[in-house]
Amino acid sequence: MRAAGNEVPQAKHDAATRKSALLARLAGNPHQLAAARAALPRTPEARLEALLDEIDETVLPRVLHVMSGSRETARLIVSHRRLIGIETQDRPKPKADPDALAQVFAAGLAQIAQWRGELSLSVSPRTAPPGRAERACSVAAIRQALALPPPENACDRLQRLVEAEAVARLHWSGTSPQAQFSGTQAWRATLQTIAANYLKLQSQTRANARTGPLRAEGLLIPIGTDLGIVVASFDRQGFAAVLSRQTGLDLIAAWQSRG
Repeated sequence: MRAAGNEVPQAKHDAATRKSALLARLAGNPHQLAAARAALPRTPEARLEALLDEIDETVLPRVLHVMSGSRETARLIVSHRRLIGIETQDRPKPKADPDALAQVFAAGLAQIAQWRGELSLSVSPRTAPPGRAERACSVAAIRQALALPPPENACDRLQRLVEAEAVARLHWSGTSPQAQFSGTQAWRATLQTIAANYLKLQSQTRANARTGPLRAEGLLIPIGTDLGIVVASFDRQGFAAVLSRQTGLDLIAAWQSRG
């Protein structure tokens, strides 16, 4: 987010980096794909997130090997960013009801994540995929079965930090018909006016845009010597908040650097 309200350069950088990583993987030598990856995190929650991320980034038919030392504890059959099957030494690939596939895969991944001891991950090509269509499950469906929230985006992180530091805050979203206010009541009318003007200007800017609407926008309005009002939006949600000026600048810098 920049004072000029332009799209965040970091967002473009992160998207380009992710695309470059995916292209590098697609172009890689299949025989080098079995090289060991970094160890999986130790906590079940972090392991589960790492496994879901790996599935969501795997496009070509691959086998993800979950290793405990030199022993394979499980293998995940993945293609087109979807999970096709889970196999373990003590239990072959289950023949699940297609309607319950997300629940079966969610339970299997949760079991893997709770393994005691260190785990690592390696990948190899799926050498003999069947010549027929297979049932597969998206990461989004597995997340829903696990009752996991979607990954936190940059605006979510910024709003969480702002909520903790703001003197007053006005928040809006596409799912809420009315903006929500919290903090010192004396700032309510000011934030409502600034938010209304900002959204009106934003709407006009998007209507005249030739390359499509900007997804992330924002600005900082100095107030006196110590305070500032940060206004930001991401897609259909956003906020206006009164903060110390230095805190506002620090939060903006953190949001830009972490994406």
